[in-house]
Amino acid sequence: MNKKAVNVTIVTKRFKVNAVAYIEEGFRLTDFLNTAEVQFLPLTNVTVSELGGKEIDRAKFVCINKNSIVFARSEDEDEK
Repeated sequence: MNKKAVNVTIVTKRFKVNAVAYIEEGFRLTDFLNTAEVQFLPLTNVTVSELGGKEIDRAKFVCINKNSIVFARSEDEDEK
């Protein structure tokens, strides 16, 4: 199945993460997050910041456990 690159902002209890997620065509970020079969969200071009705004790390690739996500927002798609 084809995937599309989606710019996302993810907030955990301690960090804000700006990155690119790869979601299957026809799916929204919320659809992917609600998929029980997948426990980790793979991300690329990652910037990690403290909740106060100070950038603390950059990485080419990380995986975030979906259970640690408090808030997630797609910057590219209208999910109304």
